[in-house]
Parts: sequence; C-alpha cells; structure tokens
Amino acid sequence: MKVLGIVAGPRKTGHTATLVEETMEGAKEAGHETVLYYLSDYEIKPLEAGKDGYVYPEDGFQELMPHIFSLIPTLSPITPTQFSEGRRGARIYSKTIYFHSDIA
Repeated sequence: MKVLGIVAGPRKTGHTATLVEETMEGAKEAGHETVLYYLSDYEIKPLEAGKDGYVYPEDGFQELMPHIFSLIPTLSPITPTQFSEGRRGARIYSKTIYFHSDIA
C-alpha cells in the first residue's frame, strides 16, 4: 500500500512534522511505500472564482495532485488546530483537494 504523508505545519522540526515523520517511518517498517511532502516547500494558491466556475491556479498542487488522487478512497487528513482553525496552508490544501475531485 502507498502511504502519503503531508506536513502542513510551517516548521520541518515542529510537532506536526515529527508526528508525520514517525508515522511514515512505521509505515515503511511495515513494508509500505511512503511519500512525504512538506507544504511549506510549495506555493499553493487559493482557488479563484471565474465566470464559468473555479479557476485552478498553476502552483505546487500540480505536483502533489497525482499522489493525492490515487489515495482519495483512503485519504485520512490529520492536522493540529490552533484556536479552532487549522493552518492556512492546510485549509487551502484541503479546499483545493475538494474542488479538484469528482465529489465537488
């Protein structure tokens, strides 16, 4: 099974990164294929409204998209929250997944 890890926190040495990295290490030790991305390495822009629907920007999401959509049936996002809000990058990322998928 392929396991995709995406760190939405801004620090590569923060708690979120550590949690995802440890999870990925466990998956690798169990024999799974793992892929790890840090959203802070990519510029992911919000979708814009156009006259015929949403406008999908050319951004870092294009590289992540094939990995994400190959896992949609098993996708399980986990993110820490601050003040009842997820990180800005995680919010943009999750909304982009929703509108790029067939479920929108």
